[in-house]
Amino acid sequence: MAQFDYLKTKDQLGRPDSTGLLVKKVTDSLNIEDRPLIIYKDTLDEIERWNLTTWNGGIWYGTVATSANMVRVVNRNNTHYERFINNNLKDVPNTTGTWDITNKRIVLTDGQQAQNLGYFKNEVNITNSKIIVSGDFDNAILYLSSDGTTFEEVTNNVKNGFTTVGQTGKWKIVASGDTVTADQIIVEYNK
Repeated sequence: MAQFDYLKTKDQLGRPDSTGLLVKKVTDSLNIEDRPLIIYKDTLDEIERWNLTTWNGGIWYGTVATSANMVRVVNRNNTHYERFINNNLKDVPNTTGTWDITNKRIVLTDGQQAQNLGYFKNEVNITNSKIIVSGDFDNAILYLSSDGTTFEEVTNNVKNGFTTVGQTGKWKIVASGDTVTADQIIVEYNK
């Protein structure tokens, strides 16, 4: 019978007790993204159908029809991440720039704007928010809204207390002058 090293004990290999065996530690990393929970409500022939989805995947019950109304948007830890990976929260009529999901960014030229449908919508008032934009946005004017209609000009990475308080948080970016490119927007609210 052939003898193989992997079948031998430590003593048979000639390793003294003071010499340890080398065991390589294996590690792995996971990329987990926080996405908002979006709840739609659709009424058809007096029958209510509720649709739940996480932004760009996750849980689906039924389908979201074009007539569905978004009734809730909630985020873990009151922090919303917009990475431009889909159009789920793009406010189509109020976005005149390019919402580029292929390159995961928005691109705005002078006078164009981008706006979302809501970083938060619930039965709780938003008293303050902070927007953090990354990218080339030196020529951008940033806005936040707590009620979904009254926008207040804000400064990047500075907490803003709202004068008009509501339950629908939205952000808006307007290019002023040169081209504006944003590849991520984070909005923290009620913190």
